[in-house]
Amino acid sequence: MGVVTNSTVTNFSFNPSGSINFNTTGESGTGFCNVTIPKSLLRAQLSEWTVRVDGAQVTYNSTENSDYAFIYLSYSHSTHSIEIAGTWVVTEYQPNLFVAILLTLALVTAIVAVKQRKKIGAVKTRYQTSLRTFVAKMRRPNI
Repeated sequence: MGVVTNSTVTNFSFNPSGSINFNTTGESGTGFCNVTIPKSLLRAQLSEWTVRVDGAQVTYNSTENSDYAFIYLSYSHSTHSIEIAGTWVVTEYQPNLFVAILLTLALVTAIVAVKQRKKIGAVKTRYQTSLRTFVAKMRRPNI
């Protein structure tokens, strides 16, 4: 992530709920910022970014390539608080998906365990039957 600007940037931060926030300061004239945002972090369609200067939504220009979105805005120099919000935050893992995967894994494990237990029960029954038949034959007197 990077900011090209003719202002001084302070308090740059990423909010995991989906926005980039920073302050700009400049002496006089027109200030500008060109913010480069990795799509692996935050995404939006070109026209769906929300850009606010001091809480008021402003117009901006945006372009993108396969890896980055570029947001350009201008303002009159003074001290400003800037927020750029996307529509989709890329997380390391989706918490809801993680729970679903664990539940699925537990269910599959339980099903396999039950099926294996039934197979072992059938083998055990056959073994016991064969053993009983063998013992019964051994107990019979030889004629």
